[in-house]
Amino acid sequence: MNSYVIITFVLTFVILMAIQIIFVKWKTNVILKLLQQQEFDKLDKELNNTITKAFLPRFNVEYVRLNSYLMQNKADLAENQLNVIMKLRKSKMQEANILMLAFNYYVEKEDKEKCHYYLNEIAKLNNDQMYQDAKIMCDIFIDKKANHIDELLHKIDTIDDHQAKAVYYYMVAKQYENMNDRVYMQKYLDLAQRNK
Repeated sequence: MNSYVIITFVLTFVILMAIQIIFVKWKTNVILKLLQQQEFDKLDKELNNTITKAFLPRFNVEYVRLNSYLMQNKADLAENQLNVIMKLRKSKMQEANILMLAFNYYVEKEDKEKCHYYLNEIAKLNNDQMYQDAKIMCDIFIDKKANHIDELLHKIDTIDDHQAKAVYYYMVAKQYENMNDRVYMQKYLDLAQRNK
Protein backbone atom coordinates (compact mmCIF):
# COMPACT_ATOMS: atom_id res chain seq x y z
CA MET A 1 0.00 0.00 0.00
CA ASN A 2 2.80 2.43 0.85
CA SER A 3 4.56 1.92 -2.47
CA TYR A 4 1.26 2.52 -4.31
CA VAL A 5 0.78 5.87 -2.51
CA ILE A 6 4.36 6.90 -3.24
CA ILE A 7 4.07 6.00 -6.94
CA THR A 8 0.76 7.87 -7.20
CA PHE A 9 2.26 10.92 -5.47
CA VAL A 10 5.33 10.92 -7.76
CA LEU A 11 3.24 10.49 -10.91
CA THR A 12 0.86 13.27 -9.83
CA PHE A 13 3.81 15.54 -9.12
CA VAL A 14 5.42 14.81 -12.51
CA ILE A 15 2.12 15.40 -14.34
CA LEU A 16 1.54 18.71 -12.53
CA MET A 17 5.09 19.86 -13.32
CA ALA A 18 4.63 18.96 -16.99
CA ILE A 19 1.34 20.87 -17.11
CA GLN A 20 2.99 23.90 -15.51
CA ILE A 21 5.90 23.84 -18.00
CA ILE A 22 3.50 23.56 -20.96
CA PHE A 23 1.29 26.34 -19.57
CA VAL A 24 4.24 28.70 -18.97
CA LYS A 25 5.56 28.08 -22.47
CA TRP A 26 2.13 28.66 -23.99
CA LYS A 27 1.53 31.83 -21.93
CA THR A 28 4.97 33.18 -22.87
CA ASN A 29 4.25 32.58 -26.57
CA VAL A 30 0.89 34.39 -26.27
CA ILE A 31 2.57 37.41 -24.64
CA LEU A 32 5.42 37.56 -27.16
CA LYS A 33 2.98 37.27 -30.07
CA LEU A 34 0.93 40.19 -28.70
CA LEU A 35 4.13 42.22 -28.37
CA GLN A 36 5.23 41.35 -31.92
CA GLN A 37 1.82 42.24 -33.31
CA GLN A 38 1.86 45.46 -31.25
CA GLU A 39 -1.49 44.69 -29.66
CA PHE A 40 -0.58 46.76 -26.63
CA ASP A 41 -4.00 46.91 -24.93
CA LYS A 42 -4.39 43.12 -25.02
CA LEU A 43 -0.76 42.73 -23.95
CA ASP A 44 -1.27 45.02 -20.96
CA LYS A 45 -4.30 42.97 -19.84
CA GLU A 46 -2.31 39.77 -20.24
CA LEU A 47 0.64 41.12 -18.23
CA ASN A 48 -1.69 42.27 -15.43
CA ASN A 49 -3.54 38.94 -15.36
CA THR A 50 -3.28 37.23 -11.96
CA ILE A 51 -2.49 33.87 -13.56
CA THR A 52 0.32 35.40 -15.62
CA LYS A 53 1.79 37.00 -12.51
CA ALA A 54 1.51 33.72 -10.59
CA PHE A 55 3.24 31.51 -13.15
CA LEU A 56 5.69 33.65 -15.12
CA PRO A 57 8.89 35.02 -13.57
CA ARG A 58 8.42 38.65 -12.52
CA PHE A 59 11.53 39.77 -14.42
CA ASN A 60 10.14 38.36 -17.68
CA VAL A 61 6.76 40.06 -17.21
CA GLU A 62 8.34 43.42 -16.36
CA TYR A 63 10.86 43.11 -19.20
CA VAL A 64 8.06 42.58 -21.75
CA ARG A 65 6.23 45.56 -20.24
CA LEU A 66 9.37 47.68 -20.69
CA ASN A 67 9.69 46.63 -24.33
CA SER A 68 6.04 47.50 -24.87
CA TYR A 69 6.61 51.02 -23.52
CA LEU A 70 9.74 51.43 -25.65
CA MET A 71 7.90 50.31 -28.80
CA GLN A 72 5.13 52.82 -28.03
CA ASN A 73 7.64 55.64 -27.37
CA LYS A 74 6.20 56.15 -23.88
CA ALA A 75 9.35 57.68 -22.41
CA ASP A 76 8.07 58.37 -18.87
CA LEU A 77 6.59 54.90 -18.48
CA ALA A 78 9.73 53.30 -19.97
CA GLU A 79 12.00 55.13 -17.53
CA ASN A 80 9.80 54.20 -14.57
CA GLN A 81 9.79 50.61 -15.80
CA LEU A 82 13.58 50.61 -16.00
CA ASN A 83 13.64 51.64 -12.34
CA VAL A 84 11.23 48.81 -11.46
CA ILE A 85 13.39 46.24 -13.24
CA MET A 86 16.62 47.54 -11.70
CA LYS A 87 15.21 46.76 -8.24
CA LEU A 88 14.32 43.16 -9.14
CA ARG A 89 16.59 40.23 -8.42
CA LYS A 90 18.24 39.18 -11.67
CA SER A 91 20.69 36.67 -13.03
CA LYS A 92 24.04 38.02 -14.26
CA MET A 93 22.87 37.62 -17.84
CA GLN A 94 19.62 39.49 -17.14
CA GLU A 95 21.58 42.22 -15.34
CA ALA A 96 23.92 42.65 -18.31
CA ASN A 97 21.01 42.66 -20.75
CA ILE A 98 19.01 45.30 -18.90
CA LEU A 99 22.05 47.52 -18.28
CA MET A 100 22.90 47.53 -22.00
CA LEU A 101 19.27 48.18 -22.90
CA ALA A 102 19.14 51.12 -20.47
CA PHE A 103 22.50 52.43 -21.68
CA ASN A 104 21.45 52.28 -25.36
CA TYR A 105 18.11 53.91 -24.50
CA TYR A 106 19.86 56.88 -22.88
CA VAL A 107 22.42 57.11 -25.71
CA GLU A 108 19.48 57.48 -28.09
CA LYS A 109 17.98 60.13 -25.79
CA GLU A 110 21.41 61.82 -25.56
CA ASP A 111 21.13 61.89 -21.76
CA LYS A 112 24.76 62.34 -20.76
CA GLU A 113 24.28 61.89 -17.01
CA LYS A 114 22.34 58.64 -17.29
CA CYS A 115 24.64 57.28 -20.00
CA HIS A 116 27.64 57.75 -17.74
CA TYR A 117 25.74 56.23 -14.82
CA TYR A 118 24.92 53.09 -16.82
CA LEU A 119 28.43 52.96 -18.29
CA ASN A 120 29.77 52.81 -14.73
CA GLU A 121 27.27 50.06 -13.89
CA ILE A 122 28.36 48.10 -16.98
CA ALA A 123 31.99 48.43 -15.84
CA LYS A 124 31.04 46.57 -12.64
CA LEU A 125 29.97 43.50 -14.65
CA ASN A 126 33.60 42.60 -15.41
CA ASN A 127 32.75 42.01 -19.05
CA ASP A 128 35.55 43.83 -20.87
CA GLN A 129 34.05 43.52 -24.36
CA MET A 130 30.66 44.82 -23.28
CA TYR A 131 32.28 47.72 -21.44
CA GLN A 132 34.52 48.58 -24.41
CA ASP A 133 31.54 48.60 -26.79
CA ALA A 134 29.57 50.85 -24.45
CA LYS A 135 32.59 53.13 -23.88
CA ILE A 136 33.03 53.64 -27.63
CA MET A 137 29.34 54.52 -27.99
CA CYS A 138 29.56 56.94 -25.09
CA ASP A 139 32.71 58.59 -26.44
CA ILE A 140 31.23 59.09 -29.90
CA PHE A 141 27.54 59.82 -29.33
CA ILE A 142 27.54 61.42 -25.87
CA ASP A 143 30.96 62.97 -25.26
CA LYS A 144 31.31 63.92 -28.96
CA LYS A 145 34.85 62.56 -29.23
CA ALA A 146 36.69 61.33 -32.31
CA ASN A 147 39.16 58.93 -30.73
CA HIS A 148 38.01 55.62 -32.27
CA ILE A 149 38.35 56.23 -36.03
CA ASP A 150 41.43 54.06 -36.63
CA GLU A 151 40.13 51.31 -34.35
CA LEU A 152 36.76 51.13 -36.15
CA LEU A 153 38.32 51.28 -39.62
CA HIS A 154 40.54 48.36 -38.61
CA LYS A 155 37.46 46.40 -37.44
CA ILE A 156 35.77 47.10 -40.78
CA ASP A 157 38.75 45.57 -42.60
CA THR A 158 38.52 42.37 -40.53
CA ILE A 159 34.80 41.55 -40.92
CA ASP A 160 32.53 40.39 -43.74
CA ASP A 161 29.18 41.26 -42.16
CA HIS A 162 27.78 44.17 -44.20
CA GLN A 163 25.34 45.28 -41.51
CA ALA A 164 28.15 45.48 -38.94
CA LYS A 165 30.27 47.38 -41.46
CA ALA A 166 27.41 49.84 -42.00
CA VAL A 167 27.21 50.47 -38.25
CA TYR A 168 30.98 50.99 -37.98
CA TYR A 169 31.03 53.30 -41.00
CA TYR A 170 28.23 55.30 -39.42
CA MET A 171 30.21 55.54 -36.17
CA VAL A 172 33.26 56.76 -38.11
CA ALA A 173 31.09 59.34 -39.91
CA LYS A 174 29.72 60.52 -36.56
CA GLN A 175 33.26 61.09 -35.29
CA TYR A 176 34.09 63.22 -38.36
CA GLU A 177 30.90 65.14 -37.65
CA ASN A 178 32.17 65.65 -34.08
CA MET A 179 35.31 67.19 -35.64
CA ASN A 180 33.21 69.35 -38.02
CA ASP A 181 34.76 67.59 -41.02
CA ARG A 182 31.77 67.43 -43.39
CA VAL A 183 33.71 65.93 -46.32
CA TYR A 184 34.85 62.80 -44.46
CA MET A 185 31.57 62.61 -42.59
CA GLN A 186 29.70 62.36 -45.91
CA LYS A 187 32.23 59.87 -47.32
CA TYR A 188 31.62 57.46 -44.43
CA LEU A 189 27.86 58.05 -44.40
CA ASP A 190 27.83 57.02 -48.07
CA LEU A 191 29.84 53.88 -47.23
CA ALA A 192 27.41 53.11 -44.38
CA GLN A 193 24.48 53.46 -46.78
CA ARG A 194 26.08 51.16 -49.36
CA ASN A 195 26.67 48.43 -46.77
CA LYS A 196 23.13 48.33 -45.36
